[in-house]
Amino acid sequence: MDGILMSSRPKGWPRHAYQKRAGAIFFGFVAMFAAWFIETQFEWDGMQRYYLAHYIVANAGWFNKYLVLHTVDRRGKWHPTVPAEVVPVNLNHPVRGVIPFRLSDAALKTGAVRLANPVIPVDKARFVGFLRDWVYNGETLTEVLKPGMMWGLRCDGLRAVSGLACGPESEARSRGGAAGARRGDGDA
Repeated sequence: MDGILMSSRPKGWPRHAYQKRAGAIFFGFVAMFAAWFIETQFEWDGMQRYYLAHYIVANAGWFNKYLVLHTVDRRGKWHPTVPAEVVPVNLNHPVRGVIPFRLSDAALKTGAVRLANPVIPVDKARFVGFLRDWVYNGETLTEVLKPGMMWGLRCDGLRAVSGLACGPESEARSRGGAAGARRGDGDA
């Protein structure tokens, strides 16, 4: 039966190995991004979500100026804000130009007056160190992204082991295996 659904590949060429491998890779990427999404939404605090793009770009070394959240005290002195000084306000639907945090009660008691979010030139190494030590609890960018990458690899590995991403040799075995035995012309 020749038709649209029949393969036009030469005899002996694996029919669906490419699609199965591509499917394994695709579902691996889906699992990786899903794990990153779930981790950022449900496990991270507001500062970690806010600074993720900064952390990636600063590690890559692409820019020299960043939006850095600062706390201003009563004397007018500025310092980079640490997670204990803020409480997230509107991270799900941020408004452009509006700081998605407010000062915490502890920060107000220590003399903080307001938050500022200027674009400032920073030393990338010091900025990455600040983000690693104060915002991401000592985790490097690789350690931050590792859980999502591991989920992606697990998904690829499970599909490959379970036979969903078979190579040509296993597809040939399956054609000659159970289906061939039912017809009476197989080895099994």
